[in-house]
Amino acid sequence: MSQRSLLHLQSVRFILFRCLRFLSDGAYVQMAITGQGYCSSTGRAFDLITDNAVRVGITDGISIFFTIIGILAVTAAVSVASYFSVLKITYYEQRLSSPFSVTFVSGLIAFVVASVYLSMIDISATSVLQCFLTDRERGRGKDCFASERLRTVMLE
Repeated sequence: MSQRSLLHLQSVRFILFRCLRFLSDGAYVQMAITGQGYCSSTGRAFDLITDNAVRVGITDGISIFFTIIGILAVTAAVSVASYFSVLKITYYEQRLSSPFSVTFVSGLIAFVVASVYLSMIDISATSVLQCFLTDRERGRGKDCFASERLRTVMLE
């Protein structure tokens, strides 16, 4: 296989994985909302996602964007802080010859922690969207339990 074919296969695999993960997250949210089993909740989540594809796509895209920006910002801030801490604190200045190893390790730890934390926020956004769509579906087009602010954001 050529390099180009492998690149296309990786792209398809990534998109498929992302769709299945998003569907699975939606299924767990539907299980929490309705109290039904996994299979019926997956079908319900799939129906909600396909019926509201534009809303789901926009919300998921915004969520991914802010997750990536947040991970990069936290990682960069911690790395810069650790670099200057090693340079300016005399205790470290005397014991370390180069600040790069400490900067790399602290940046790696910050990346992992930020990824885990912000993935929870991503799941929270999915949960709020699923709850809103379920509320709208059960109310036959009316939002029964959504707050005024959420209604304003989601209907624009």
